[in-house]
Amino acid sequence: MSGAAPNELAVRLPDSYSESDRELDLAMSERIPDLQTGSPSLRDVLVAMEWLRVEYPQFVQRNQGDFLAINCQRLSKEKWTNSEEVSLHRGLAAMRSRLLVPLWIIQQADQEVELWPLIGEVPIFTEHAAGQFGWMLEAAFDRSESQRRYPEDSGLTLSPALAEKCAGASE
Repeated sequence: MSGAAPNELAVRLPDSYSESDRELDLAMSERIPDLQTGSPSLRDVLVAMEWLRVEYPQFVQRNQGDFLAINCQRLSKEKWTNSEEVSLHRGLAAMRSRLLVPLWIIQQADQEVELWPLIGEVPIFTEHAAGQFGWMLEAAFDRSESQRRYPEDSGLTLSPALAEKCAGASE
């Protein structure tokens, strides 16, 4: 899938991987919730950990990382539960008690997201009037930009074929 040769690792730690990098990895691993029940899924948690390690620092650098909010207004319970598209969101919800910033949930009136898997009784903001939460800055980065920057931002050594795929993401 990565395009690397059969005897080549697609991703590896660089020779320059420092003690502070290892300490950061250890701190991140302490955020992993109990996975014994199968919920949350390991995949969702790993996606969230990768995002927190590689992409979230970009938000912090741009002074947009004071809190995290998951906007469920355009989601159904079915999509929340089964869609790969919201894997990051489910992973963050599962890790909420271990995040360094508050995690909020935004829903529409009568959506009842507190009954959805992994959400529970966290701070939930319910929109009763259009634009009620306009004060919350919704920030996102272009996915192709993040993918293009991944080889540098991740601190990992990628195979040439995988690095080329990342570079091609913004084309």
